[in-house]
Amino acid sequence: MIALLFTMIFIPIKTSYFFPSNQNTTHKILGAYSIDSDASYSSSNSSTSPIREFNIPQNESYPLGLVTDSNGNVWFGEGGNTTDNIEEFIPANQTFRSFHIPISPQFVWIWTPIFDSSGNLWFTTTNGTDIWRLDPSTGQFTAFSTDSPNTDPYALTYDPASNQIWFTSFLSNQFGAFQLTSGGGSASLVKLYNIPFKPTAISPTVGAGAIVLDEKGNVYISEAFLATIAKFNETTGQLEKNWTLPAGSNPLGLAIDPITNNVWFTNHATDFFGYVNQTSNVITQYSTSPFFFSGSPEITLPYWIYVSSTGMIWIDEHIGDRIARFDPATLTLTEFTVPTPNSEPIKLTLDNQRGLVWFSEFIGNKIGLLEQNQSLSSQISLSKTSLTLSGNSVSIQVNVSNVDQLPLNVSSTAQFVGVLEPNFTASSQMVSSTQTNIQISRGNSLNSGIYNLTFCTSDALPVDSCAIASITVEPLQTNYLYISVAVASIAIAFAISMFFVRRWKGRVR
Repeated sequence: MIALLFTMIFIPIKTSYFFPSNQNTTHKILGAYSIDSDASYSSSNSSTSPIREFNIPQNESYPLGLVTDSNGNVWFGEGGNTTDNIEEFIPANQTFRSFHIPISPQFVWIWTPIFDSSGNLWFTTTNGTDIWRLDPSTGQFTAFSTDSPNTDPYALTYDPASNQIWFTSFLSNQFGAFQLTSGGGSASLVKLYNIPFKPTAISPTVGAGAIVLDEKGNVYISEAFLATIAKFNETTGQLEKNWTLPAGSNPLGLAIDPITNNVWFTNHATDFFGYVNQTSNVITQYSTSPFFFSGSPEITLPYWIYVSSTGMIWIDEHIGDRIARFDPATLTLTEFTVPTPNSEPIKLTLDNQRGLVWFSEFIGNKIGLLEQNQSLSSQISLSKTSLTLSGNSVSIQVNVSNVDQLPLNVSSTAQFVGVLEPNFTASSQMVSSTQTNIQISRGNSLNSGIYNLTFCTSDALPVDSCAIASITVEPLQTNYLYISVAVASIAIAFAISMFFVRRWKGRVR
């Protein structure tokens, strides 16, 4: 949320620049990492974590959005006041190349760098009216303006079919598209649509965040400040459908599953991520594992979300310091803890060609690497995947692969911070060293409805494995209440009767 507010900085830039390639800065990482002959990346650190981290040479560079090119090189933006760079990391020879954006020193927010089909890199700084192009072969920067002082491009997505770059405008409640020329040498604004919205004192803007397209060309936008995901017609710009999340939600990251057409999202004000079923219009949310700081529960802040070519859902937990993979087919969640504490993994990207996940560590000042196929076998299983709570409690059996994965952590979607209490309480009984019976009880503040429970192995390990079960909470049965009241009434009546009987006997004597 704080990061979103920073995007409201507004500085117009309307010029084309050339940055000679021989002035690019190159940095060598000395002795910290090795590259295996099979092109897999490994760290000299003996940690059991499957994540590999690479130190960025520039201190306090605040890396943000990143993307990989056709060669597997990683390109990312640096937002520090003394940097304002586009950085390229070349895994093959462990070097960084810096391309300085020719602007006055400022904190740039480069969230969604993208490549077009000609290999040009496009990005926004979220501080002006332009989108930027960098030609990696020459180092030339060129800015293309929206020619509107209020239109500030924020997030980008590329449509290869039309050779257009779509964008959201955070301040002006708009979205639009630039048409690229053949080869991506130039761009011109060809579409600009207003998002239907009535400003209020609480929400002066919709908070237009992520933008994605489906295979039919429909446009989807997360409206963070309205707790809404909107679908628009690409040709007319007309609103086709809105899906509203519970009050207080903050949908930000978006991704379309091309197989199911589900719209996946992160709920950045919570521990939640989920999807919209476009056929039924049902919204389903899941919770990450709970995160604690100094003993107190904190929101994990899932930020951005992507669907891999194998159908896996990938998320970065911004404050939870984890990269998460979710399998919709098995309802299993695997969370990989970033080795550097408090690193704040703020953005990720998928290199599906090589089966890799790259992410940026905003505070850790590193970029991280994880293989998509790491830890595919779930280390936890449930005796059932759906529960019904009609009385006061219900039980479920949880199995883990070994005793080191205990104690378990349980979270729910009953409240934004994810922890069970006060909506649920849980008690456990060990059946064996790897098997536990957990009793889930309703709390006094729990409303009826359908929630999801996330059961996870110990968060003390570099990787925790989670399984999800839905729980349908029904109102307490009326008959049950009547019986309870009747029993209580009989008990009171009996006590009163016995009191008068004893009193009567005392007087007879």
